[in-house]
Amino acid sequence: VFLRADSVIAYDGYDNVTLIGNVRYNDDDFDVTSDTMRRYREQERLELRGRVKVRDLTTGSTLTAPAVDYFRKVPKVNEVQKVLASGGANATVYPKTSASGKPVSSPYHVVADRLYQEGPDHFEAFGSALVERDSLTVTGDSVKYYSAKESSAYVWGAPGRVVSTAHDAGTLTGKHIRVDLAADESVKEMRAYLDVTFLRDGASITSDTLVATMHQKKLTGLSAWSRDHLS
Repeated sequence: VFLRADSVIAYDGYDNVTLIGNVRYNDDDFDVTSDTMRRYREQERLELRGRVKVRDLTTGSTLTAPAVDYFRKVPKVNEVQKVLASGGANATVYPKTSASGKPVSSPYHVVADRLYQEGPDHFEAFGSALVERDSLTVTGDSVKYYSAKESSAYVWGAPGRVVSTAHDAGTLTGKHIRVDLAADESVKEMRAYLDVTFLRDGASITSDTLVATMHQKKLTGLSAWSRDHLS
C-alpha cells in the first residue's frame, strides 16, 4: 500500500489515519486520488472526499464522484472489494476480463446519483440512472447489473426504459425490466412488466408483460399478453 498527501493525522497508533490535500492511494487493486481521505484499518475502509478518482488496475474501470467509500478486499474482513459513490457518480465499467486481464466486451458508461460496486461483475446505480454501451441505452430510477458466465440487468423506474439501436430492435419501457445478456454481453432477451410499451418501426405494443428475444443483435421473437394493443 502506498499513501501520499500534503498532511497526515494519525489516531490510535495509526489504526485510523486522515490524509489532507493532494491525496494519492495505491494498492494491488486500485489507484485513487482525492482531496481528503480517512482510513479505518479495522474495517479496511477508505473514506474519500472531494474530487475523487478511482481506477481499477485489473479491469481498467474508472470512477469519479465527490464522495466514495472504498472497502478493501481483505480475508475475514471484506471477502470482496466494495465501492460506494455518492453525490453524483460517473463511471466506466469493464464487467468482464479474459485470463490475460484484458476486457472481453465494451465498457458500460454509468451516470447516477449513487453507485455501488461489488467486485468487477456487479454494480447498482441509483437515482436518475443512465447506463450506456454500444447500441444499448438504459435509464431508470435504479439499474442493477450482475455478471457470471452470462449477465443480467434489472431496471426499475417510473418508467424504466431500454433503447436498442441494433438492427431491427426498438424501445422498451416498463416499471420493471430484466435484460439477459449473452457471454459477449449482447442482448439475448428482454422482459418487461407493468405499463409496458414496445416501439419499433412506427408500430407500438402496450401490455402488462412483454418478452423480446434477440440473436446477433436482431429481434427473433416477441410475445405480449394481458391488455395487449397493437397500433
